[in-house]
Amino acid sequence: MKSISSLSLVAGLTVVSALPTNEGVPGSITDALTWTGQVQLGQLPIVLTGTAEEIYHNITALNPNYDSELGINSQNSLTTEQNLENLALLNARAPTSSDYTCNYGTWVSALNTAAVIRYLYNIGNGDCAAPPGRPGAGGCSNTGCAGESSVWLCNDYNFQLHVPWRLVADNAVEVMIKCQNNDVVRGQIFSTDRGWNTIINRC
Repeated sequence: MKSISSLSLVAGLTVVSALPTNEGVPGSITDALTWTGQVQLGQLPIVLTGTAEEIYHNITALNPNYDSELGINSQNSLTTEQNLENLALLNARAPTSSDYTCNYGTWVSALNTAAVIRYLYNIGNGDCAAPPGRPGAGGCSNTGCAGESSVWLCNDYNFQLHVPWRLVADNAVEVMIKCQNNDVVRGQIFSTDRGWNTIINRC
């Protein structure tokens, strides 16, 4: 029996951060997670490194009003899509719920995974990067860990990938909807051109 009730329970959770490893995605190349976005109104975008949770705490330390001023749900939200010159390329990379598998990865806590997704949305007004890779050995970024649960962004292009954080979060939610089995979840969902994918797996 599938359920997504855990998504509504994450508000009070705190993610326990862990350093990215390649244990969750065999054969992958891992890299430090980077976020590029605007932290203060009227200022240029900056680059921050860490897990999604660490990046969010760094953002709010720089601007305690970030959520209301520039967060994903604010009126001033500047999404990556609005700043890309080639919107057609982004559309080609958009997620698709019809190209997924629930047979990839190790079963992990759905509740902990939802906590990781919460932080992805918190920094959704920015750009997420993954290192170059190749099909079957993607360049992956571990967005953070809660217990043994993690959301991975993996890149099969031979160049660095840049996508909106919100899109990574949306993909992870789609895996939760399609693949959650009672209190555990795992799975992988691909972009329409299969150039990159989002994975729920162990850290």
